[in-house]
Amino acid sequence: MDTLVRWLVTLAFFCNASPGLAGPIVDNELLLGSGINASAGVLGWSNSQGSFAVDHTGTYMATCCNGSYSTSSFLFTQQGGALGVVIDGGVGTPMTSASVNLVALVLGDGTVMGDLLGGVLTMRAGSQGIAALGAAPFETLLVGYAIDSAALPMVGVSMLFNTTYAIPSLAPFDDYLTYVGAYAGAWGTMNGSPWARDWSMTGFTFSDFLPTHRVPEPGSLALLLVGLASVGITFRRAPK
Repeated sequence: MDTLVRWLVTLAFFCNASPGLAGPIVDNELLLGSGINASAGVLGWSNSQGSFAVDHTGTYMATCCNGSYSTSSFLFTQQGGALGVVIDGGVGTPMTSASVNLVALVLGDGTVMGDLLGGVLTMRAGSQGIAALGAAPFETLLVGYAIDSAALPMVGVSMLFNTTYAIPSLAPFDDYLTYVGAYAGAWGTMNGSPWARDWSMTGFTFSDFLPTHRVPEPGSLALLLVGLASVGITFRRAPK
């Protein structure tokens, strides 16, 4: 059933995404929420590397963090000292000591996306490890490289990462992660000029990391269907 739900989410995203649209795909009504609830408004991404659908079916990571953005250095940073993981809507792991670091360079260019120059996400277990994930003390959990960014009024900063996992228990998160964070109004009022003001956030502020799946392009999907049809015809014509 969970697999079916994911395919339906992907299909809905694929059918509703606008051709040629760059950056995040959002649901404006859901974005009217606040904090963690607003993360449901980020449905996917469309960029030069393809189209991507964010999975909202109950698998996610969360961290409480500090962060900042500087218009002079173009540097966006986030540091978290704890990590919680939920897979397929289960109980998951409680907030456990961990090191979550996100560093990115985003040049403000007057658009929501900004000009992403590069970014890296790393997660490591803390001094006690994370037994529920099978992670030893200080073991690397994942490394990700940013491929898209956005500054959404009701969410804050969001980024898409191409991710490599170091431990098998995180395999359900797939090859991409969507970061949705800088909650609690840290971004402030953008007045139509995203990435155009300095800010910093401290205290108990949550950020989410959601599994994200690449959506087949129309040409690739058509080729796949033709291939499957050809296989079916071959089997039917095979001599008995």
